[in-house]
Amino acid sequence: MATPRERALVAKSLVLMLQSLRGRQTTIELRNELSVWGTVESVDAFMNVDLSDATVVGPTGEETYASFFVQGRQVRYIHIPDDIDMAASLQLQDTRARRDPEGPVSMVVIRTRLLREKIRRQKQDKLLRGTESSKEPR
Repeated sequence: MATPRERALVAKSLVLMLQSLRGRQTTIELRNELSVWGTVESVDAFMNVDLSDATVVGPTGEETYASFFVQGRQVRYIHIPDDIDMAASLQLQDTRARRDPEGPVSMVVIRTRLLREKIRRQKQDKLLRGTESSKEPR
């Protein structure tokens, strides 16, 4: 369980973005010129990352590990997969981190809220495009 200090750190940083990668495969570049590729199992408030089925690539070759721990202060860069919608992931993680006063919010409710917001934005964009085209001289 996260301490209040850890929850405050997560809420004020982009660690939420990394936590949204849980269960996904990604590459982490380290400060010592190594790259680690594996499945993200967990990320804590200090950006420490646990990976499973990890492959460490360095100047001397590759090594494979069933489990690998990356200390947060050693991280130089984390590759975010292209298929992730980071805005939705950040909102989802932020909702999970804060928790509504009524209790935990189910994934269905969160996805429904995100979908409604997306539809609302699409309608606004469509209306804006329609009004812009009607103002053009013919």
